[in-house]
Amino acid sequence: MIGPFPEEDFLALHRRLALTPGPPNGEEPRRLELARFLDRHAVPHRTDPAGNLLVVLGYGPWSATAVLDAHLDVVERGAAREVVNDGECLRGLGVADNQAAVAMLALAAVRLAPRAAERQRPLVFLFSVGEEGFGNLRGVRQFVADHPEPPHVFLAFDGRREGHSLTGVGSLRYQLRVETPGGHSWGNFGSPNAIEAALDFLASARAAFAKARNRDQGKTSFNIGNMVGGQGINSIARTAEATFEFRSVSPIVLAHLAAQMPKLAARHRRRLPEANLALDLLGERPAGRQADHSRLAPILAAALGDLADPSHEAAMSTNINVPLAHGWPAACLGLCSGDHSHREDEYLRLDSLPLGWQSLDHILEHLDATAGGRP
Repeated sequence: MIGPFPEEDFLALHRRLALTPGPPNGEEPRRLELARFLDRHAVPHRTDPAGNLLVVLGYGPWSATAVLDAHLDVVERGAAREVVNDGECLRGLGVADNQAAVAMLALAAVRLAPRAAERQRPLVFLFSVGEEGFGNLRGVRQFVADHPEPPHVFLAFDGRREGHSLTGVGSLRYQLRVETPGGHSWGNFGSPNAIEAALDFLASARAAFAKARNRDQGKTSFNIGNMVGGQGINSIARTAEATFEFRSVSPIVLAHLAAQMPKLAARHRRRLPEANLALDLLGERPAGRQADHSRLAPILAAALGDLADPSHEAAMSTNINVPLAHGWPAACLGLCSGDHSHREDEYLRLDSLPLGWQSLDHILEHLDATAGGRP
């Protein structure tokens, strides 16, 4: 359907995308670069209010539409300093996560656009924003909000070919800030210490986590990301800040913890009225599981073969979280092999790219063959 893997075109487009800045909440330079590429190939596209770039091919009801998603943003500064090709791998920040999938979907759209009117099933290529970090899934949130009814299927292309996901790991991310009058460590001993107050709150948050994780089946985690504060060894700390998060595959656990955190904050304020304690929710991702695999199982089998075995399924925090939470048929799968995601030495294997392209081709063929209820 999309022909042999266009290696030279992929490497050229992939390099331009990987070197173009596109951090979470700052994806515009990369989106514009991709838009210019699509313009050169006469592929129609549009941008929605969140900053997603969309290519719609074919006509038909939304309920029959397949959505193929790849997120544009890359962690930290949002771009590789250089893309190194050593003959076996491409190396650089973001080369696999997620510019490999972005480049493949863009090239597939170029191949399919001239025959868009002949499509048996409408396709939406969604180049989304805000998947990483504090992007808070803003791109896919916008897309789902714009479509109250589920499409035929939502496929997010992210991660490695060796794994796929039908389960969204939800999260709650908080920032804690404490301010106190401070003072001399000897002369004002007994005055409230901002660091101690922050540690007390974090201990309470951890205790709430330990209790909540027993409410439902499924993995739940707690992590303190960073903590800063104080002025020196002989000063009572006037300020302290910390970030922490909960993650879980259980919406029940996350809902319980979300309700508990404001109560904990109020309790600690009553215990220490001399301190100013602020707790802010920095980000939230819904948890969700795919309840009905009947529509997705043959797609995964067509794409991944033996890798579609349930033993390769792993819960992930990706763009499928929001569709799953809204009852959409959704899965996440990768189009390349590599490792060291979110690191400067991130890499993808060149020999995995034709396999990923073939997987994408098989998916598109399956989607077309099953349009209109055909087997």
